[in-house]
Amino acid sequence: MLRRAARRQQGEDNLEAVLEQWGEPMTLFTKPTCTVVFYTNLRRGAKFQLFCVSISSPPCAKKKAAAEWRGLKESLVPLLQLTAFHMFKASRGILCRALAASPAPKAAESAAQSASQSAAEARLVPWKRLGDEAFQGGRFFMAANFYTRWLEEPEEEMKAAVLSNRSACLAKVGHFEASKEDAERALELRPNWGRAWSRIGLAHAKLGQAKEAVEAYKKAVTFDPSSGNVDALASVTRQLYGPDSNLAHAEKESGNLAMRGHEMGLAVACYTVGLMLVPVEAIASVPDGVPPEDEHALLRSVLFSNRASAFCRLKDWQSARADAEAAVEKKNDFVKARNRLGTALLAGGQVEQAYAHFAHALKLESNNTAALKGRQACISILPLWRSVPARRRFRERFGVDLWRPKGTTKVYAISDVHFDHKCNEDWAHRIDDFQFQEDVLIVAGNLCDTRNALARALTTLKAKFRRVFYVPGNHELWLNPSEAAKYPDSLSKLLGLMELCDQLGVDCSPSAVCEDVFVVPLLSWYTAEFDEKDPFPDPNANFDHQCRWPLDPDTQVWKYMLKLNEAHLQHPYHGTVITFSHFLPSRSLPFAAFGRAAKAMGCEDLNDQVKSFRLRHHVHVYGHSSRHFAQYEDGILYVNHYHGTEGGHAERSPLFLVHDGKDVAKRQVEIYSGPTRS
Repeated sequence: MLRRAARRQQGEDNLEAVLEQWGEPMTLFTKPTCTVVFYTNLRRGAKFQLFCVSISSPPCAKKKAAAEWRGLKESLVPLLQLTAFHMFKASRGILCRALAASPAPKAAESAAQSASQSAAEARLVPWKRLGDEAFQGGRFFMAANFYTRWLEEPEEEMKAAVLSNRSACLAKVGHFEASKEDAERALELRPNWGRAWSRIGLAHAKLGQAKEAVEAYKKAVTFDPSSGNVDALASVTRQLYGPDSNLAHAEKESGNLAMRGHEMGLAVACYTVGLMLVPVEAIASVPDGVPPEDEHALLRSVLFSNRASAFCRLKDWQSARADAEAAVEKKNDFVKARNRLGTALLAGGQVEQAYAHFAHALKLESNNTAALKGRQACISILPLWRSVPARRRFRERFGVDLWRPKGTTKVYAISDVHFDHKCNEDWAHRIDDFQFQEDVLIVAGNLCDTRNALARALTTLKAKFRRVFYVPGNHELWLNPSEAAKYPDSLSKLLGLMELCDQLGVDCSPSAVCEDVFVVPLLSWYTAEFDEKDPFPDPNANFDHQCRWPLDPDTQVWKYMLKLNEAHLQHPYHGTVITFSHFLPSRSLPFAAFGRAAKAMGCEDLNDQVKSFRLRHHVHVYGHSSRHFAQYEDGILYVNHYHGTEGGHAERSPLFLVHDGKDVAKRQVEIYSGPTRS
């Protein structure tokens, strides 16, 4: 009053106006919460139009909240200056000319630091974003309210999505009729949208309308064959129908027809319904403990296999793999199921497992075209070592000890332990439990004949040493009758043994063991060319007749083994490299040369790979020849510390010290002189 009186005395102009509330108050979910009200004098017909925004925050009424109130004003007032006319629906129609000419979304976008969003989206995002956040936080009523505010002036491009979101909110709070109505409105805008169909399916299911729910979910799977829609369709189908093998066959044929018409989503839907119609397996207890045979196993396997094929064409490899595994489980002699599982595994980077299933399919049907192509694809890809297990093996193992100081690690070697002989198993258990805990052991093949024995042997040795490196010999690749069901051929067993090594923490690929010391396993096989006197294969020799190879054992297996080594030779090695193989890399090394033994002894081409390192300090450990040997040739130390089937009884020096932690163990070589070639 005093200021007004002073202005009157000074003759200043004074403008008085009464402002009224314009629109409804708006609550902003700031921290602390505040309420914003828009005021104007438009209704009074004033000559001068005035606008005002009032901010109130009850939590800031206390004196101790003064800092929060100050921070709220500093952050909110600039934003309201730019966006107030656009935030209040009632005020959008009274924009002054200056504001109407320069739309506020870009200013709001800048104030909210959302430069990547389009101008139209920026105007609408506050409501949709708040709705999304409220939904994720489980505040479904609030989320539905936010979506409703967005829908007051929606853009057609996003309207279907917001309707679908509000439908989900309404379903969460039990308003299924309203949820269905919103989903139907969304479908009017996007008729082929699987998510909207799934909302309708859920609403029908909750309202007890099972038949309508099945039809809606079939549409959802047709347009969006995701795992959630497939599981929902399976659930409502099980509730609506009882077991009926005839209807299951009919759905299978409908799925096949859809596959031929390249309608993969519809095919998935039909196969899913068919699976739910197959009578459930009988579960009964019988005296001998053998479960009864499932008379519908083939139908169940076919439906899983066909759905896996549809998922493969949709490039949903994870779902395809799950279905193919179920198909094989129901009927493990079903060739198509094996092929589809192999395809899904191969596409998912599991080349080793894929090979095994293609090989199983060929064991069941030797001329199956799909299996032949799949197996050949795996054989071609394997030498690259780019599968998921191979990449993980290299990533986790190659450099783990790269910076381990020199002198902290000794490297020992042994071969042909034959752990499956009791005396040798006892010998392995007698190795000191503490002496070698910081050291490395190289096992150059012929450790065991079977996988189970190999698992016991590697577990025993791994407990004695910090790291164990291993390559299979010829004995490990024999196919024992007890392993025929697990391994269709020797290559699949080789890959299975590598998988076992990964599980046990045993190394079968190159790795540093300490600073400047690397151990490099080299796979190998023998060739008749190793026999200088008669370099031709002997069809009557019958070496390793327990092995089964997908390649010619006389002319191709040894070449393929060398091919598997090529990628490992490309790594940046330095310092000391210790390579090892099971078979002999050179004819100059001692072995029993009588009879035809030389034809199954080694491979000269392997020595080219050994010599390719060209490093000053290089050791190569080998086995198989049953001859103890340690000698330098061409600057490379060749070592064979053969243990033998009766080695456990001999109690000889059990391990050969290859590297003493700082250098190659030359004194050990001088003490241990091998015999001349016999």
